[in-house]
Amino acid sequence: MTTWQIITIAPLVATALILLARPLRVRWRALHLSNSKLAASEAQLRMVLASSGCELWRFNVVEQQIDRENVLSHASERGLGASVRSEDLIAAIHPQDRMLFGDAMRAHVRGLTESFQAVYRMTSLNGEYIWLRSNGQIQRKDANGRVRVVSGTTVEVTHLKEKEQALEAANSSLNAQIEELKAARAHIVETEKRRKLALWGSGCEFFEANLLTEMITRENKTPGLAVNDLGDSTQEYWSYLHPDDIESYRAAFLAHLTGKTDFYDVSYRARRSDGGWCWVQTRGRGVAWDAEGRVTIISGTNYDISVLKNAETGLKHAAEELERRVESRTAALTRAISELRAAQSQLVNSEKMAALGNLVAGVAHEINTPLGISVTAASHLGEISQRLSKQLANGQLKKSELDAFAEQSQSAVELVMTNLRRASELVKSFKQVAVDQSSEQRRVIELKPYLQEILNSLRPSTKRFPQAIMIDAQEGIHWDCYPGALYQITSNLVLNALNHAFAADIPPVVSPTTGLPEIGAIKITAWAGANEISLSISDNGCGMDADTAKRIFEPFFTTKRGLGGSGLGLHIVFNLVNTVFGGTISVETSPGKGSRFLIRVRAV
Repeated sequence: MTTWQIITIAPLVATALILLARPLRVRWRALHLSNSKLAASEAQLRMVLASSGCELWRFNVVEQQIDRENVLSHASERGLGASVRSEDLIAAIHPQDRMLFGDAMRAHVRGLTESFQAVYRMTSLNGEYIWLRSNGQIQRKDANGRVRVVSGTTVEVTHLKEKEQALEAANSSLNAQIEELKAARAHIVETEKRRKLALWGSGCEFFEANLLTEMITRENKTPGLAVNDLGDSTQEYWSYLHPDDIESYRAAFLAHLTGKTDFYDVSYRARRSDGGWCWVQTRGRGVAWDAEGRVTIISGTNYDISVLKNAETGLKHAAEELERRVESRTAALTRAISELRAAQSQLVNSEKMAALGNLVAGVAHEINTPLGISVTAASHLGEISQRLSKQLANGQLKKSELDAFAEQSQSAVELVMTNLRRASELVKSFKQVAVDQSSEQRRVIELKPYLQEILNSLRPSTKRFPQAIMIDAQEGIHWDCYPGALYQITSNLVLNALNHAFAADIPPVVSPTTGLPEIGAIKITAWAGANEISLSISDNGCGMDADTAKRIFEPFFTTKRGLGGSGLGLHIVFNLVNTVFGGTISVETSPGKGSRFLIRVRAV
């Protein structure tokens, strides 16, 4: 190029360079300003992170690398710095939380969740666990839509977690208290139901008399009283007492009001709805007092004892007759008693089991059993008679009800007569009872019907139990034996099973397939062999352990000491089987498997 050409082109090049340099300067200034703002923003972000205690992280999914800023102190203590591999970070997480953390991250990377969230524990160098909460979102994907970068924050929430756990514990405690209150309320309701059921089952009437208002509240009223149809005034109630008994009632009542007795217990006659009189026993005591210590409210029970009074009268006449006979036979009875006492002393010293069996079985059980059955049957007869009288008075009597009454009364009379004759025979043969264990004469019985007759006579005692009693006896077994002893053996074993084998608050359980009781059943089985008769009485109750099974036939051994058990029932059975029948008795039992008593005697 020539000099002239250079001189001509140089200004143009200079002008072009000046024109190109101006936008570059503008861009440089803008870039410098942007970098300054970015540095300020980063400084501000670091300040915010430092003041909030929050860690900022960036997870490179492809390289499995995590870049962190404002690293939390627990992480730095463990050597987890600003850049860490994902497996190293996960290794520091509590073993129980690792799967939760990994599942949450994988779900977010796969696009199943809008954000990543995880609360987990991480250990520090001193071995303590701290709680962390991490939140993040996808920041970048590749051209194929695969996630490349996830960013988020991590903050320590140990204090919040402790508060949360404390709140959960408080809620749990509150819920437990609520449940306890519900259980207590349910228990109160159930107790009230049981109280009413017990009151109904016992036949007692509960009353509460307010002496200030002279009003009386009665629950489960005694049936048949004329006062039942009147109001609730105490004066009205007293007006229906027998005139000859008012003074004794008033005296007992005033004695309690003046503090002379802890309670009052009085028997008296009250007017029935049919115009007659029935005997009532009242037991009551003060339950509330005023400021001066005077009784204001009295609570107690009324109980119809007409049957007992009638039996008492009958027993009194029988006792008078017996006393006259005793006076004429004083010498013979004195000699017999002396012999009996001598025999008793000898047996107690030499063979305690046999002596107690003879004495208790002969006197206490054999006499009380028929008399008790007679009183029960008479009580039943009185109840159905009273019901019939009421229906007759109301004009509601039907022929079917009259027929049923005739049938039931005939059965009751036959039962009373049968057992009174048995009692009479026992009294006459007292000495023989002590030796032979039975007052009945030996006779031939058909075993299965007689076993059913025993259960019928025991119904007043067994009807309060829910358990089923079944008989599975071979037909046509005729046995020459002592029926009284057989009755005593069977009744003792059945009642023993009812009282000991089953818990009172557990009802029977019936099989849905067979319809037979799986729990809560007693089975009486009898069969005849070539030379012997076998009787089995079994239950599917709680059973006995080996130590108890070894001692059950010992006198005075019982598992219900203080609850009504005397410990003589099975001892009496053992003596009757061995001495009267000349047989053997054994027991098969184990805890939870029930018990089975097997009796084997020679067939005669």
